Amino acid sequence: MTSVIPDTETAVFTETAVIGAGPIGIELAIALQRLNHNYILFEATQVGDAFMRWPPETRFFSSNEHLALAGVPMQNS
Repeated sequence: MTSVIPDTETAVFTETAVIGAGPIGIELAIALQRLNHNYILFEATQVGDAFMRWPPETRFFSSNEHLALAGVPMQNS
């Protein structure tokens, strides 16, 4: 049976866990970083992979100003 007790030399202690590095997860991580908040970001695949899976013709319901990461608007066709 495998031990579930973390090794204190490699364990990460944090206040907040962000699950998923899609648009909202990345935006939340950026906001937490700006607040100097202790967090960890988990992503099952490569960070930003969700963006690569959207078809190029995807249209969003939000305006370009609201589709932003770190204050940089994303193009909404």
